[in-house]
Amino acid sequence: MFRIILNKVSVSVIVAHQHALVREGLSHILQEMPDAELHATCTNAADLLPMLESGSGVLILDPLHVDGMELQDVELLQQFSGWKVLLITACEQMAMVRQLVGTGIQGYLTRTCDRQEIEEAIMRVAKGETTYCHKVLDILMGQAPADSERCDPAILSEREVEIIRLIASGLTTREIAGKLYRSEHTISTHRKNIMRKLNLRSSSELMVYAMASGLILQEGRA
Repeated sequence: MFRIILNKVSVSVIVAHQHALVREGLSHILQEMPDAELHATCTNAADLLPMLESGSGVLILDPLHVDGMELQDVELLQQFSGWKVLLITACEQMAMVRQLVGTGIQGYLTRTCDRQEIEEAIMRVAKGETTYCHKVLDILMGQAPADSERCDPAILSEREVEIIRLIASGLTTREIAGKLYRSEHTISTHRKNIMRKLNLRSSSELMVYAMASGLILQEGRA
């Protein structure tokens, strides 16, 4: 009598997010999923792109929290055919949701989704299915409540906070680049990400934000 043993193939998953707590939380979920495994984690686009050049699986990311990535860059991820994209993001602005769905992503969850929804979405996306959580579907159909037009408060990285303080102190992009030993292009990218996250349009608005949030002290204060 012969017994055939089939090797179970796990879904490889890459997690891209600049915040350690998010990476660790998703890594913990993957560790307890019998049919999925963590392939790699990263915090920025420069490290992510080489990871996608080989292999296959599911890429989980929040484009608002991957250093060096813009929303329009999500569409470029489709060139890596082996990796299917699952977004898990806090932002539920209607225009942004529609823009991201239009890039051809396979899955879209909000950060209010629970563990079971995340696990199910990973497996569905891995099978080539398209999956959106109920909140995203409501937004797409125009049935979301009014406050869904706004993003949750932005979470800034330590580097972004540091750059805000340096901008507020009057340093130029070139001076900040020299101080942090980074290229001017990198600092400019950080600056664009900061302005987008905070929905600001000018350096003066950034200065007001920095003072209001306590990142810098106003004149006359101890």
